[in-house]
Amino acid sequence: MEVGSGPLPILKLLLRLGGAALRASAATLVEPAMREPSPEYLAKVQFNRTMLFVGTFGVAAEGVVPLRGVCAMGAEEFFDGAIATREYDTVILWNILEHAFNAFAILDGVLQVLRPGGLLIFQERSVRLDAADQYFHPVRLTPEFFSWFLRSHFAAEYDFMLAPDGAFEQRFSEGTRYFLGRKK
Repeated sequence: MEVGSGPLPILKLLLRLGGAALRASAATLVEPAMREPSPEYLAKVQFNRTMLFVGTFGVAAEGVVPLRGVCAMGAEEFFDGAIATREYDTVILWNILEHAFNAFAILDGVLQVLRPGGLLIFQERSVRLDAADQYFHPVRLTPEFFSWFLRSHFAAEYDFMLAPDGAFEQRFSEGTRYFLGRKK
């Protein structure tokens, strides 16, 4: 499952980079922009409502990953109801918590749907608490919070905090965390 899949799902990138060694039997995309997707958006993600096409990346001979669902809603909505009733082997959270209004509900939802031993693929910026009002970044979670949460619930396979680069990024962000871990 990828939450906040955006115009280019990270799943596609991972399948492309992983080649034949990395496979997905099915996928669920959760993306609020899917409520009224434009033809341009659909062309960018290269999927219709039943299939996610990865064959253009030469991922596998069959070139197609079936979708369990395309959920046209925000992550908070997805996890706040009976929609998220399956257990998933992998959950991808890539740069979405800072854009959500209830990041805690999303994190709790991930813990509910990710099976024990399941893989979390996570990337998130820690927007500075003292940064100017940011309409598109309402949540300000600190690096310390991410460290606590991720280490409390996941066995880390990879955990790296990238320092902000450039003057704007240094004023705006405390850094970006990249994390891969298995649910305890």
